[in-house]
Amino acid sequence: MAFTVEDGTVVADANSYASVAYFESYFTDRGVDYSAMSTAQKQQALVRATDYVDKRFGRIFRGYRSSSSQELEWPRNDAYDDNDYPLSPIPKVLKQAVCEYAWRSHNLGELAPDPALSFNTRDSLGTGTTESASNVESLREKVGPIETETKFGSSSSSGVRTATGSSLAQADSIPAYPAADLLLEGIIESKRPTADMCRG
Repeated sequence: MAFTVEDGTVVADANSYASVAYFESYFTDRGVDYSAMSTAQKQQALVRATDYVDKRFGRIFRGYRSSSSQELEWPRNDAYDDNDYPLSPIPKVLKQAVCEYAWRSHNLGELAPDPALSFNTRDSLGTGTTESASNVESLREKVGPIETETKFGSSSSSGVRTATGSSLAQADSIPAYPAADLLLEGIIESKRPTADMCRG
């Protein structure tokens, strides 16, 4: 699929909220050296960032999608800022956030990596089980006469995040990216004052 930027008019096959030119301008203004990235790498990073934004925040963006056939979550209808002014079809903070996520995607890889799991595994003969080394809580060895003791913690007591049985990603399993996350506060529903709060 070709790199296609959504400009707010429900562009067919759109897969990015920001153009390469916008990415370059955004980081030039902030003194970030992106010169090692090729155009293709910038495009790929922007597509990954857009995917991430829609997956992570799509359900809590203000308003609702303009069309059932659009590829991305924006543009949206009935999306207003905290002062009840209509949000732009593609808000500036959305494009800025996508640039920030794209930069992190390029440098860090996966933005929402699968968590490290503690689990039982079969031994080399296929019989019995051995605990994952990531779940070792303590290890005691005695040299003479030889004695070994290994204590494994439960999934909840180890520092390793584990799957909960839900098919949906848990909030605490997604890394925080403050510089990017904070940009989106003004366009997600949970940050908007309720009507009762506005009435005072």
